[in-house]
Amino acid sequence: MSFRLGLVGKGDDAAFTLESLEEKKDIPQENILVIPKIDVKVKIIEGESQEALDQGAWRMPTTSTPDKGGNTVISAHRFKYLPPNNTTFYLLDKLNRGDRLFVYWQGKEYKYVVIESKVVEPTEISILDNTPDNRLTLFTCTPLFSTAKRLVVVSVLTKS
Repeated sequence: MSFRLGLVGKGDDAAFTLESLEEKKDIPQENILVIPKIDVKVKIIEGESQEALDQGAWRMPTTSTPDKGGNTVISAHRFKYLPPNNTTFYLLDKLNRGDRLFVYWQGKEYKYVVIESKVVEPTEISILDNTPDNRLTLFTCTPLFSTAKRLVVVSVLTKS
């Protein structure tokens, strides 16, 4: 953890303080998904229909949210705009075990680490099931330019 030495007050009343630099981080007030390794920074859209997918990363309406725990499931287009584009999951297949993801949800930061990547059939709806652990499941179409299968990346909440 990084700290900054600060000075409070003047003259004889002056005192030094240690401020955590991590605590001073600006947390977005919008709901946002950030995947640094593949340069994704996309707004998380709430909606009841698949049309929400055209506006950003869509949190599947029957799944949990980061603040409630369980399985938060988010889907995004793989190829909607010419790559590179930070609002699509074009490079989602480049994520590996141990890579970090961040969700900013209702003014709070949630940090996740990737534990699994797999390809499933489009009919495999078990990826939407709730889980006892706090996890983030991302999915998109695969291979590129096809809707034949689904690429799924699973990550778990971490404290660091």
